[in-house]
Amino acid sequence: MKYGFSFKMIFICLLAAMMIFTSCGGTDYTSVTPDSDAAAAALISAGVFSEELGRLDDDAARMAYGMPSASSLAVWAGSGATPEEIIIASGSDTAAIRAELEAHLSNRKTQFTDYNAWEKPKLNGALIFEAGGCVIYAVGASGSDSDVEKALIGYLDTLL
Repeated sequence: MKYGFSFKMIFICLLAAMMIFTSCGGTDYTSVTPDSDAAAAALISAGVFSEELGRLDDDAARMAYGMPSASSLAVWAGSGATPEEIIIASGSDTAAIRAELEAHLSNRKTQFTDYNAWEKPKLNGALIFEAGGCVIYAVGASGSDSDVEKALIGYLDTLL
């Protein structure tokens, strides 16, 4: 009996802690409509990329990245020697856009298996983040999504 009571108390304490941490979670950015250029500028100026990223022309981005679910697509990429890039896509079906970006991430992991394989760990820190009707994908230099996410959150917080 004594052990049963202890396990119940531990379970209740863990459950309470989980509820506290999940309810205090993050800010809800569903009502925010980020500007693609401003969001990318915030990420780039934060210094989370090891190479210079430039915006692809809209037709080139659509041809190279596809993204049929996105009604709007903006891409910033570097030389191609690293997987570092920013993709900001918007549309009515963010779940489909997210799935397309996850497929893109999977393809990038395959590409960097043999080509510049030392760059592949950066893809483990890829950020896929939803704000409003946008899905933002970014791969930074550190291989951690936290640096990129901090910069993005800093920008999004200015829109609240």
